[in-house]
Amino acid sequence: GALVAAQDLVLIEREETVIVEYLLSSNRQKQVGTQCLRVLKSWTKLLLIMVECNDFKGTAQTSFFLQALQAILPSLETFASDRPEEALELAKLARVLLFKLDAASGDDSDNPAIGNLVSDKLYQLFQICLQAIGKWAGSPGLRSVYYEICYRYLTGVSEQGPLSSTRPKTTKTIQVYGERLINVICDDAYCGEPTCQ
Repeated sequence: GALVAAQDLVLIEREETVIVEYLLSSNRQKQVGTQCLRVLKSWTKLLLIMVECNDFKGTAQTSFFLQALQAILPSLETFASDRPEEALELAKLARVLLFKLDAASGDDSDNPAIGNLVSDKLYQLFQICLQAIGKWAGSPGLRSVYYEICYRYLTGVSEQGPLSSTRPKTTKTIQVYGERLINVICDDAYCGEPTCQ
């Protein structure tokens, strides 16, 4: 019921305008984020269908899988620890590609160039997953996908054989992440949700 001076009223109206503009901007950002996630989910479903239903054989099939993996690696690295919903979609796709590349690379065992390319891309995927695990990124469901990818890689997908001293690149990569990675893995194993154990 008090009278407001004209100069105070102008300040109040200006503050109200700023607040409304901020809320509108925030709503638009959330809408864009939601739509981006929907587009990403649709894209990953489409790519999964293409991976499962392609008619390629031999080197052409391996090349297709490698190109698909190459397309998702930069985004997975970007989203791995900051945007868990997007990272989960890409990690599930990467897991499928990892298994497909494992099956397809057996057919290309006579082509060392393809084998080296597969090894390099899978190593890059392994590094991204280790880094995300070390940051305790995302939900237990997301970390369990990362663990599956790392386990598959470590059991010899790319370098033929179990982890040993003859695989120094992989061993050094694990050592780089050090104690923090071990702490996260142990916490997930002993106290984590069942999906991560």
